[in-house]
Amino acid sequence: MKIKLSVIALMIGLSLTGCAFEEAKAETAAEIAKEETISYKAELARETQKVSADEAQGEVDMVQPVRKKSTEDYSDVKIEELIKGQSLENKVSQLFVVTPEALLGGNNQTEAGAAAESKFQEFPVSGIIYMGKNLEEPEQTKKLLSDLQSCSRSYLGLPLFQSVDEEGGMVSRIASNASYGVKNVGNMADIGKSADTRKALESGEYVGSYLSELGFNLDYAPVADVITVSGNKLMEKRSFGSDRELVSEMALSFSKGLKSEGILSCAKHFPGHGNTVEDSHKGYAVSDKSLAELDETELKPFQTEIDNGISMIMVGHISLPKVIGDMTPSSLSPKIVQVLLRGKMGYKGVVITDAMNMGAVVNHYSGDEAAVLAIEAGCDLILAPVDMKSSRNAIIQAVKNGRISEERIDESLKRIYRLKLSI
Repeated sequence: MKIKLSVIALMIGLSLTGCAFEEAKAETAAEIAKEETISYKAELARETQKVSADEAQGEVDMVQPVRKKSTEDYSDVKIEELIKGQSLENKVSQLFVVTPEALLGGNNQTEAGAAAESKFQEFPVSGIIYMGKNLEEPEQTKKLLSDLQSCSRSYLGLPLFQSVDEEGGMVSRIASNASYGVKNVGNMADIGKSADTRKALESGEYVGSYLSELGFNLDYAPVADVITVSGNKLMEKRSFGSDRELVSEMALSFSKGLKSEGILSCAKHFPGHGNTVEDSHKGYAVSDKSLAELDETELKPFQTEIDNGISMIMVGHISLPKVIGDMTPSSLSPKIVQVLLRGKMGYKGVVITDAMNMGAVVNHYSGDEAAVLAIEAGCDLILAPVDMKSSRNAIIQAVKNGRISEERIDESLKRIYRLKLSI
């Protein structure tokens, strides 16, 4: 009995030590925001530091079994090996997802070309986003994706994120082209009105099946935005609706459908584009919601996706002055990415920005500064920068002058590599 009491006392001590460690991590995260936001960040950090009383209860076996290495242990070893010895230029290059034109040059790239391998070695990006102009018909698409995929596997030993916006309905790069011979599953608003999650699941399965056949592995879908204001023309057809529970269930079902066909899903546009009337493609898109109001509605679908292992989350360029304190787009804000998404909501996966060539960013920031701010905010991948080479050089310079640590770059690479190893 004395032995059991001693062990219990030891476990309680370890649990309290764990609490202190979590508090130290929260204090570190707080340093990245401005001084006037410390109270805000401390409030959120406290929510993430709750320790279950169960950790200090129960009897402990005197002899602990030796834990066998899990698949994750082996992937961690492989990740460390892949990162070790890479140049800073190569590391930073892998923080980008770009168009074929940005990588290969030209205006309407529909084939990789003879120079693809050398261009990729110069700028080994993490992924390619394909637009309608790159996609002509099935065989052309398969060859383009296959050729670029070969460049990545041979040079990095990892797959490219072969990505596309294929939400269904009005945003469908493949289904909108009759050459592919696939049906359009329709706008998510119509599927939401049915209140039948099976339709969302089947739509995800169908979209996933033809994307997989063509060589894609990542779809920027589902839209997890909850419509909470009238006049939201940008999202009214793309969102599943205005009920947070319905949107949560529908978005999750669509994600499961994609996953069943081997396609990674990317929930968007965190922390919610449903309360804006402006179009972030053209300029600032502003939500007047407070953090408590976001938590009540907009964050619910994203939390559901996180709880069910979503592969990737896209942070939108939404301005939240009542949360952030100014008009900084969410994609560039540590308060949104690090404190809210990673801290309060517990997300440990890959974070990608919305396209960085949109008006909400380019009208207010240089491409170079926006890229640096996105990494400082906690994003892992920068989507469609205005000038990828200039943006890469800006991040490299930020590392060299101490503004960003190389360890911070490695943190993103570890998350990116872990996801790629699951493909």
